[in-house]
Amino acid sequence: APLPFVFALGRFLQGISDGVIAALCYSLIPELFAARLVARVFSIEAVVWASAAALGPLTGGYATEALSWRAAMLVGLPLALLFLVTAVFVLPARARDAQSATRRVVALRPVAICLAGVALLALPTALPGQQVAVLGLPLGLALVALALRVDARQAERFFPREAFSRSLVGRGTWIMFLMPVAQAVSTVFLALALRAVWGLSPIWTGWIVVTMALFWSGSAFTVARVSTVARRRLLSVAPGFQAAGALLIALGLTTGVLPLVILGHALSGCAFGFSWGPANERVMEATPEAEKSRTASFMPTVQTTGFAVGAGLFGWLATATGLVPALEGGTGPAAVWALWGGAALVALLALPVARGLGREG
Repeated sequence: APLPFVFALGRFLQGISDGVIAALCYSLIPELFAARLVARVFSIEAVVWASAAALGPLTGGYATEALSWRAAMLVGLPLALLFLVTAVFVLPARARDAQSATRRVVALRPVAICLAGVALLALPTALPGQQVAVLGLPLGLALVALALRVDARQAERFFPREAFSRSLVGRGTWIMFLMPVAQAVSTVFLALALRAVWGLSPIWTGWIVVTMALFWSGSAFTVARVSTVARRRLLSVAPGFQAAGALLIALGLTTGVLPLVILGHALSGCAFGFSWGPANERVMEATPEAEKSRTASFMPTVQTTGFAVGAGLFGWLATATGLVPALEGGTGPAAVWALWGGAALVALLALPVARGLGREG
């Protein structure tokens, strides 16, 4: 029999490992590569990420259709085992300084508060039938803000000093937060909507879902090869592409025109391709040398928090508007526009921030 709590525990462990790996990879980029290569490195990172994001839904879709959904949960296991074996031989072992270890434990206090906040942000999705769960959103954001405030009073800080401020670093963190919030609605609900509206098979659903990742990869690779001025101009308009993509998805779902959904999802991928590398590049340029590793590792944390906020927000909104029964009954326009229209509004909030980040010298 299915055990939802065991499933949730597995996803929890996957989330921890993904977070640690992403943070380490981001923090190593400014240490291992010269500043003139950072833009290209971030573009390659986007290609690698998009390749993984594309292969996951596709192999999962084929496994589901050929075997079962349980088999789809195991498609990544061989790669995970290969990663563990490779890490043993590639990563050097280092002895840790006792004083450094003590400082790290102290610095983890705000991290614990932040993790509690993220857990609260997921309540609306975890408890969809409980209207009180929506309180997890403001409470979770309050705990994240508290974590930043507690961290600011420590001698050994964990988070970047200028996170979520009006500086270039602050603008970059806002972009990294708001755009994932807006994208969360498609991440969580697009596959469900495709199955409900058109009755697509898992394989075809997987092909459409990966459109975003493919266009993110292609546009990021292209952006890395244009001039600095062009990259900043594309960064300035990227959230506008995301807002347009969300509206096209809503229009396609409500009118039954599948190409509009695919086009909208592709525009969302372009939005991330136009913004992710250039925003990271701008942030790293503005970060003091002593904080580069800390700031780089903070970026994926902000991204993950954004997705958690978006999942909680739109999960609650889907319950409040009756998205699932409305789609199944063929009466879902209001619910669809509430979710993807809300995503467009969040993306538009990021637009002036992106313009400032792309405009400032």
